[in-house]
Amino acid sequence: MPLMNWKKASKGQQPLVPEGHPQYEKLAHDEATSDDHNPDRMILAPALESMTPRWAPQLSAQHPLESNESIWRQSPSDAVDRAWGRITDVAMLEITREQLLKLGKDPETSVHTPPSWIGNNSKYDDDRYIAIIDGMHLLHCLNSMRKSLYHNYQHYFPDGYPSSYGAHLSHCQETLTHWLMCQPSMEFVSFGWYQKREPPFPDFDIMRKCVDFEQILDWQNEHRLEGLTKPMFDALRPPDGMPRRTAPVMYDEILGHTWDEVLDSAERHMRFGDD
Repeated sequence: MPLMNWKKASKGQQPLVPEGHPQYEKLAHDEATSDDHNPDRMILAPALESMTPRWAPQLSAQHPLESNESIWRQSPSDAVDRAWGRITDVAMLEITREQLLKLGKDPETSVHTPPSWIGNNSKYDDDRYIAIIDGMHLLHCLNSMRKSLYHNYQHYFPDGYPSSYGAHLSHCQETLTHWLMCQPSMEFVSFGWYQKREPPFPDFDIMRKCVDFEQILDWQNEHRLEGLTKPMFDALRPPDGMPRRTAPVMYDEILGHTWDEVLDSAERHMRFGDD
């Protein structure tokens, strides 16, 4: 069953691309002629017209909750800020009028590359507009969240913060960072002229070819194992003779072991293997 659904909206939603929109016919054609799951055919991504992405397998290893190994989970420092600064460097770029139209934007209200920017790697002519890469913007947003992780604690945990919650958040932060760098959004964010505002402001309304997430939720609900409870899951035991994997350090942490106990267990496994 295809995951893309352009012409019909999910329950209670507006059409993903309304009829009459300049992208409607193009997207309908793309849906019929392209492989929905082929990353080499990302739709509405002008950056890929001049760049062939290099795809390579990469293991997104899940570090222990209290681990400080990944730079994306470490506490603030100059080194941490440099690492985040490198992947959130949102550069100003140029796109052509044709590329702007593919984004569904109006050239009349979009921002041309200023003549004064010639010499700053600008290929300026009347057919150029300024833009940024959305994937860099998304990583910037994640970095902003990283810097503000604690501001909602009092609302969600009025009786105090679980001791492990900071480690949990750093795990989530690292996981999302790996994903956003693995599958970055290569759409462009153009700039427009807006009433009551100068200078230009980025137009974050982006036309994407998206998986119909409501369809995924429907599929999941249709295939859900009904009637399961946590005690039923906790009562599961392996069949006799079933080989066991070495327990990840994260499992010891979840069981409530102290960090010294976790490190001792991990070192023992590395020296002697499973007991």
